Amino acid sequence: MKSLQELFCAEQRCDEGQFARKVFWRALPPHARFFVPLLGGFDAKYFTADRELITGAGRATTMEQLRAETVDFMLDANNQGWFRQRARIRVSTTRLKRLARRLLPETDRRMPSGGGA
Repeated sequence: MKSLQELFCAEQRCDEGQFARKVFWRALPPHARFFVPLLGGFDAKYFTADRELITGAGRATTMEQLRAETVDFMLDANNQGWFRQRARIRVSTTRLKRLARRLLPETDRRMPSGGGA
């Protein structure tokens, strides 16, 4: 199965090096965009957790895997603090899941379902 990164890049006609930056801007809430340059830009230490989320999401081949990545993101120590949690100056997991939902299947259909040994 293809990963979110492969599917997104094929749809958007971008190379894999552009994936993280393009997804970052699409998953960032509109009110947070103003703060990106003030916090040092996409590559700033402030956005480390966001970049790690996007990298992990890019490897996902199902929505189930993507949801696991978003849970890890919400628990990440780099994703704590008032500015990130209350003001939501960070990537939106809702926006990221919405972007992925049209590209990824819910689960890996190749795996047998239930029943087993």
